[in-house]
Amino acid sequence: MGCLEAEVMYDDQLATVDLFVVNTGTAVLGRDLFAALELQLLDGRIVTLPCCPINAADTTMKLGCAQGFTHLVKVRANVKPVQQKLRRLPFAVREAVSKELKQLVQQDVIEPIESSEWVSPIVVTKKKDGKIWLCVDLQEPNRAIVVDSFPLPHMEEMFAELRGSTVFSTLDLQSAYHQVLLHEDSHSLTSFITHDGLFRYKRVPYGLASGPSCFQRLMSTVLKGLTGVQCYLDDVIVSGKTSEEHDRNLDATLQHLEAAGLKLNFDKCQIRQTELS
Repeated sequence: MGCLEAEVMYDDQLATVDLFVVNTGTAVLGRDLFAALELQLLDGRIVTLPCCPINAADTTMKLGCAQGFTHLVKVRANVKPVQQKLRRLPFAVREAVSKELKQLVQQDVIEPIESSEWVSPIVVTKKKDGKIWLCVDLQEPNRAIVVDSFPLPHMEEMFAELRGSTVFSTLDLQSAYHQVLLHEDSHSLTSFITHDGLFRYKRVPYGLASGPSCFQRLMSTVLKGLTGVQCYLDDVIVSGKTSEEHDRNLDATLQHLEAAGLKLNFDKCQIRQTELS
């Protein structure tokens, strides 16, 4: 029937939103209202999110970039570069691939180039939501890489650290590897060919053999000294025996991530409360 702008308040959180008036139906709270009032559904109940320096608008902001950290790929000596040919893509996905390439260039993740000693093909798959997942087949360059020996954490040890906690938050970084700068000397190793030409990465690409160890080292450095936080690559879990302890740990974790220049994927961040003892 109409639309009006109104101020809405919940637990001292004020927001100005558009309300739509209809003849019949059930009142519905939209995602925009949830984001504006910093709310979330937890076991069918509406709860207020802990104090957090992110909001729904962050998902469209510029990609984060780790401060003071650059990944230099160590390559074995006397390895001959390999130039692979273009793999033809179905016409049905070419437009989507071009759009993805353009976005990666705008985010300063990749850059167009004219030639390279290393050239790898791309692999494109479709996600469940219909969007595409674009990655580079770095099988040949990976043969030349000396992988960092920095260890990934053991799941058993991580679960042991969570014993006794009852409140948890899971944090997921936005395009995690792409938030890490790749050293200029390693750019050419990631060059890839598409129907739109030749490109190379300026950030750490997915599929790079040294990527996991590099990223785990970064996250371990960023989160060092914090209590109630565990990290496996770009998946971070914050816990506490009480809501107050959890909120303190979460606030400290968010501050460390923000200070490091890292940004979260807000849609994949959740808070959970359990009855564990």
